[in-house]
Amino acid sequence: SSGINAEYGEAEKLQNLVDELVIECSNEPDKHDLEEIMETFTYLDFNVIDEDKSFEDLAAAIITCLQELQSAPAPQVIHKHFPCAKKTLSESRRGKYHRGEEEEDDAALSVQRMTIREEPIIDKDGFTLVQPRRKC
Repeated sequence: SSGINAEYGEAEKLQNLVDELVIECSNEPDKHDLEEIMETFTYLDFNVIDEDKSFEDLAAAIITCLQELQSAPAPQVIHKHFPCAKKTLSESRRGKYHRGEEEEDDAALSVQRMTIREEPIIDKDGFTLVQPRRKC
């Protein structure tokens, strides 16, 4: 693989993407910068092209969440914009995760399960096509 993080496995590549997004969000993030980060990492590290503008929608949701977090509790904002996260957040608050290591492993498995629901569609050029979004 010739991606940004070619020497890393899938989990490490995903973590690097998340880390980059967190760094960008700690400044005054711009929607287009967030989109560019997601597009670059997913293309170079996962050979994925965002044909349905999912990253545009996701970047807008992240920006909106960051703005709403200024005046609303985090779980409320996250549940509103990312309903799939509701179960994981409630389990975390109930103490299901008592060690950070287990929480990271479970979170990585949740992300992996979410991303491996169906066989990927590969176009004639070898690119993996982004599947349409589905409700949780």
